[in-house]
This record gives sequence, structure tokens and C-alpha cells, in this order.
Amino acid sequence: AVVIDAMRRHKDNGALQGSGCGVLGNLAGNSENEVKIAAEGGIAVVIDAMKRHKDNGALQGSGCGVLGNLAGNSENEVKIAAEGGIAVVIDAMRRHKDNGALQERGCGALLNIGWSSLECRILIKSAGGTEAVTRAMNAAGATAECRSCGQQLIDRLK
Repeated sequence: AVVIDAMRRHKDNGALQGSGCGVLGNLAGNSENEVKIAAEGGIAVVIDAMKRHKDNGALQGSGCGVLGNLAGNSENEVKIAAEGGIAVVIDAMRRHKDNGALQERGCGALLNIGWSSLECRILIKSAGGTEAVTRAMNAAGATAECRSCGQQLIDRLK
């Protein structure tokens, strides 16, 4: 609650927003916290931070990480999609093509968001997710994890 409240109060502070996303991403690695963070409005706060600070690659990467971790919960997958999370992840991947860590987290986030929901997979595909993931996988510096997540997502989108 403290991190989310700070992010709500200081929306224009990119450093705080980036740090907040980093903390939430770490906390969201736990299934119990996935539910708590979403219930406290964490999804909306992260998406808002990503929309406000589009040129901050570190924040965008952390934001993708949070959304990916939160999407480990199937109810959160749908919430993230409904709140515009698919679009912000794809936008981050398009804006920061040379940021390998962000590309990896973006592929992971999209994979998790579309894991169990056909509706989310349709939204990912229609928002340009296939192209964003393919570009990330084919980039010179693509990590094995990026390629693995990307291929799993493309297979699920078929």
C-alpha cells in the first residue's frame, strides 16, 4: 500500500515511478502479493506510470516486469488487458527496440497476460503483439529467455 500510495501522489516523478515499479515487480513474484497488489490498484498505477513516462526505458522495463508478474494470476490477466496493459507493453517494446532487458520483460508480460485467456490473446494479436514479439526475438541482442517467451506466445496466438 505504501508504494502504490507514493506512486499515486508523485505521478510526475519518473525516478520514483521507476523505483516503485521495481519494488512492485519484486513483490509480485509471490502469488499472494499478485492478488493484493491488484486489489490495491497496483495495475492501474503501473499502467499510468508507463503512459506518463514513455521515454524512460528503465521504468518501462520495470513496468513490463510488474505486469508480467501480476499476470501470473489469471484474474489479473483480464484486469491488465481491460485497463490497457497490453497496449502499454507493446508501445514500450516499440519505443525501446534496443533495450534487450525491456524486450525480454515485454515478451514475458505478453506471454503471461495471454496465458489462459483467449480474449486476451485476441487482444494481444489485434494490438500488434505478434509483430512486436517477432521483432524482439529477431533482434541481434535477443536473449534466450526473450526468444523462448516470444516463441511460446506466438505458438499460443495461432
